[in-house]
Amino acid sequence: GITAETDDGFIVFPNENISHGEIQGFNDHRIVMSAFILGTAAEENISVSDIFSVNKSYPNFFEDFKAIGGKFSII
Repeated sequence: GITAETDDGFIVFPNENISHGEIQGFNDHRIVMSAFILGTAAEENISVSDIFSVNKSYPNFFEDFKAIGGKFSII
């Protein structure tokens, strides 16, 4: 994919198809939540580490994600 830097972050333009993958959350709630959203476009499963870091800023993230149709398994 292509990455573009912004004043306060970056934008990732992925390849045309997202098939699967593993994302290291680095105990960063922003990375984890972004990875879950990215996973909705994947053809297969995406594994995300450090998922409970979302409790720092959005303790109800998993319930809300599921309520809008998001699918996930915690292993």
